[in-house]
Amino acid sequence: MGDKFIKTMGAKLINTGSRGKLYEIDLKDDPDKVARYVKVKDASTAREYYLRVPPAIKTASEAVAWT
Repeated sequence: MGDKFIKTMGAKLINTGSRGKLYEIDLKDDPDKVARYVKVKDASTAREYYLRVPPAIKTASEAVAWT
């Protein structure tokens, strides 16, 4: 889905770093109540991915390091 995923789910950008962007999606039926995704670019193919990270992560840099 790419960028359409973020728009469809109503995600909000919460942090931008040099290696990615961190988004948050409200999920009222999820035990964590939110889902966080970091948008990263594969350096070898230039493809972009959204990877789910734990909700306690606060920055895009921290999210990339976690992955």
